[in-house]
This record gives sequence, C-alpha cells and structure tokens, in this order.
Amino acid sequence: MITKFFLPEIKELINQKDLKPIKSLLDELTPQDIAGLLHDVSDKDIILLFRLIPSNKVADVFSELDPSLQEYILTHFADKEIKDIILELDPDDRTALFEELPGELTQKLLNFLPPEERKKALNLLGYPEDSVGRLMTPDY
Repeated sequence: MITKFFLPEIKELINQKDLKPIKSLLDELTPQDIAGLLHDVSDKDIILLFRLIPSNKVADVFSELDPSLQEYILTHFADKEIKDIILELDPDDRTALFEELPGELTQKLLNFLPPEERKKALNLLGYPEDSVGRLMTPDY
C-alpha cells in the first residue's frame, strides 16, 4: 500500500510538529489511502491526522474506516466536529455507522441531524438488517 511508504516520514513530521507537509500529502492521497494510513498510526496520531484531512475528503475517509475506528474518532471529537462529519455522510453510509455503534451514541448522533435527515435515517434503520431497503440510499 502506498501509505506504508510514507509512514516513517509522517511519524517523523509528527514528532517534529511539522504538519504542513502532512496536510499537503493528505490532499494528494485518495480517501482509501488515507483510511489505510489511519489504521497504521498510533491512537494519539489518528485524531491529529484526521483533523488534517481536507474538508472535502473527511466524509469519504470516514466512510472507509472500520466501525471501531469510526467510534474512536467520534468519542474523541467535539460535538461540532461530529455533527459536521455526520451531516456530510451519505444516508446509507450513515445508516451503516449507526447500526455498528452503541445505542446511546447512535441516539446522540441522530439528534445532530436536521429533522428531514433524521427521518431518512430512522426510515432506513427501520428496515431489517442486511436488507436491500437498509443498504440502499434514498437519494434517488
């Protein structure tokens, strides 16, 4: 994977607190590569790197992460940051996230959504798990 190549350099830049080159690199990488990178760094560096991701890629990167890493990020971000991520996710990706999280965290996230988006999310969650209705996006 391409990110394994950059990992030693990224760790060194983090240690030196030289974040500008990391931000530039993240701008060039695909969301899939960034997600792979986040899986290969320490917990404390995950939050730092996630905050450096260009805003137009945050939701796509978040969607690529394992549910445990998504939950880790959500439990270490402020409510405003969480709300921004959740609002950018596609409804089907949001549903996949909600079904993996503990109930109290899902309820908190649902409360961040505007009424129309909350209605979509609850509608999708109402379908049986792994059914076509739950997996498809309502944005057609």
